[in-house]
Amino acid sequence: MKRRIALSILAVALLAFAVGCDLYTGISVTWTIDTYQQIGTITRVTYTVQNVGQYDLTGVNLEIGVDNGLYYQTAWTADFSLSKNQVLHGTLDIVTGTITPVGVTVFGVDMDKPA
Repeated sequence: MKRRIALSILAVALLAFAVGCDLYTGISVTWTIDTYQQIGTITRVTYTVQNVGQYDLTGVNLEIGVDNGLYYQTAWTADFSLSKNQVLHGTLDIVTGTITPVGVTVFGVDMDKPA
């Protein structure tokens, strides 16, 4: 009897692990920084983001940072949704002052949950 209980617990744990792995590998977002341009005291960044995973996503936003040679000034995009295989192009204005930007990168991506 104890052996059956132990095997049942092991089976449930393995099933939970397998489902968790599927969800983790099923969420995949790619992005590129297309251009950036200094306009006065802001840097306008254009980007492309694509959902290459298995699930529709909601509340997605990117943290984008502009490197001015001394530090990164970062900002988050507004929330957006991405259906499976959807490609979205966007623009983000980041206040960077008068120092000329030397690069732009994406620091992270955040989302609510798969839809």
